[in-house]
Amino acid sequence: MTLKKKYILIVFVFMLTASLFAQDKTVDSLRIALKIAKHDTEKCNLLNQLIDVTPDGEWENYNEQLLLISNKRLNSKIADGLEKKYINYKTIAINNKGFSAIQSGKPDLALKYFNENLVLLKSTGDKTTLADTYNNIGAIYYNLGNVIVAIDYYQKSLKIFEELNDKKRIGYALNNLGILYYNQGDTAKALDYYEKGLKAKLLIKDKQGIAYSINSIAQIYFFKKNYDKALNYYYKSLKLFEEVKDKRGAALTTNFIGGVYEQQNNITEAQILFKKALETQLLIDDKASIANSKNCIARTYFKQKKYSDAFLYASEALKISKEMGYPKEIFESAFILKQLYFQQKKYTQSLQMYELYIQMQDSISNAETRKATIKSQLKYDYEKKAAADSVKVAEEKKLSALQFKEEENRRYFLYAGLLLTVVFAVFMFSRFRITQKQKNIIEQQKTLVEKQKKLVEEKQKEVMDSIRYAKRIQQSLLPTEKYLERTLNKRS
Repeated sequence: MTLKKKYILIVFVFMLTASLFAQDKTVDSLRIALKIAKHDTEKCNLLNQLIDVTPDGEWENYNEQLLLISNKRLNSKIADGLEKKYINYKTIAINNKGFSAIQSGKPDLALKYFNENLVLLKSTGDKTTLADTYNNIGAIYYNLGNVIVAIDYYQKSLKIFEELNDKKRIGYALNNLGILYYNQGDTAKALDYYEKGLKAKLLIKDKQGIAYSINSIAQIYFFKKNYDKALNYYYKSLKLFEEVKDKRGAALTTNFIGGVYEQQNNITEAQILFKKALETQLLIDDKASIANSKNCIARTYFKQKKYSDAFLYASEALKISKEMGYPKEIFESAFILKQLYFQQKKYTQSLQMYELYIQMQDSISNAETRKATIKSQLKYDYEKKAAADSVKVAEEKKLSALQFKEEENRRYFLYAGLLLTVVFAVFMFSRFRITQKQKNIIEQQKTLVEKQKKLVEEKQKEVMDSIRYAKRIQQSLLPTEKYLERTLNKRS
């Protein structure tokens, strides 16, 4: 499927733009071919091409025809192959209607169309259109100030484009993420994404994509106040937009160049460029860009002290911005009107504009949004790296399988050795305990025997002492032999 000019929304600092791609066939030849086409599939193909090459205000009619034929055929009995083809054409037409709603300043209606497409795309397996739709939804949420949701859709889109290796769309998706970081104040990260996007577009020689990337890089130098370098990039971008006849991109760049001149205090030249950009934007009815240009013109009038003119343009910009619900444009208008009301000593109205200005500033960039952006990016980078490493890991698994097996075997042997060591240690400890227990028993028995021996010896001693004592008593009581002999001798 070719990239439709209404398909991918590219977000810039204050606006949405669409990509335009020239076709080889002329509009006239396509119209003639459409008139003589007999089959609906051929008509849808030609209508699809006409949508790409016709200007705003004309392509919408061809888009309605494409949607009408698709719905008619889908409501009739057709083969499965044809059904998918007509569903595909229907999703293209619905996406284009979403783009038209964006141009008309109706983001809620655009979201309705894009979300309707997400349901249809589930049955087609068309990853390219699915990613385009994610990108479009992300662009809307970004301009509504919901950066957390926007980055989620952008990354879903980029992930699919990278899976498909669609370098053109990868370039646009990278540029969108760069713009998001730019508006969060992270110019280093923004420039990294811009340069990656530019590299992808240079590979396929996508002139218009290159113009958008160069434009974005110019914004970085503008932010850094390197105005000469910024102008150099802007004029290169403008030349490419004019070559591919991208009116929206040319008007956008003209506005940015005016912004550089304004910063250099060349207010007259800046105002001329802002008005030139506004003329084109009114011609193509690009509401978001109109609001932005009117704010820029209001600023120049304020600096020239032409307060009534400044008030007129700023008020018109605020009205359009509120209708669209885009906080960046409301923020800019409120800031200008705050100053104008204060100049007129209308302090109540000035305070109201200041409160609105602060409210919009908080919704554009706050700490929670920054943290969510960083967290989401880290998650995306991790998933991307994991996906990139998966092939390498698969190859390494084959090589490491044997190593793992060997290591596993070595572990088993080690565990077995450890187990035997533990068993032996338990056995030795058990034997030690038994031996120690036996030794203790022997020691106890020895002690007991010694006690008994000592007791016996003591008893023996007591017996001997008793015997000796009795003998002495006996000896003391019985007459001695000499005494008996003397006695007997006397009697004789």
